[in-house]
Amino acid sequence: MTTNPEPGDGGPPDQALELEVPSDTAHLATARLFAAAAGRHFGADEEAVEDLKLGVSEAVAAAAEDGSGGGTTSIAVRPDGDSALAVEVHWHGSEQADAPASMEVGMGLAVVSGLFSDADVAAGDDGSTRVRFVAPLRSTAAAGDEEPPG
Repeated sequence: MTTNPEPGDGGPPDQALELEVPSDTAHLATARLFAAAAGRHFGADEEAVEDLKLGVSEAVAAAAEDGSGGGTTSIAVRPDGDSALAVEVHWHGSEQADAPASMEVGMGLAVVSGLFSDADVAAGDDGSTRVRFVAPLRSTAAAGDEEPPG
């Protein structure tokens, strides 16, 4: 019998949750649901889950645009210390188009960059693109709402 970790437990520190979907906008809802489930699994608050969903959704939309309806997009979410999640979205672009070389390419990647200041996009020699960002488990609004007792 296998036991699943309790929600928010996070499991082993190096455990990643991964999903692979076709590089097509028809799978954006699946990517968003996966991001929400992964965020909740690792204990993110609801505002942080919403940011995570938006970041993943925009990166997957950029993959669909770059891939021109072919190939697959991989999404991986893993703990990054005790207070954040490391997210990576990876895909192979179409053979006719160069992979995005900076965050300025595509509105979706600009949204990711706006949400996550450490967001990084890297083009591989093989035509692949990786978008990486670190998402906090607690929203800044929630962290700022805490008042000392007294």
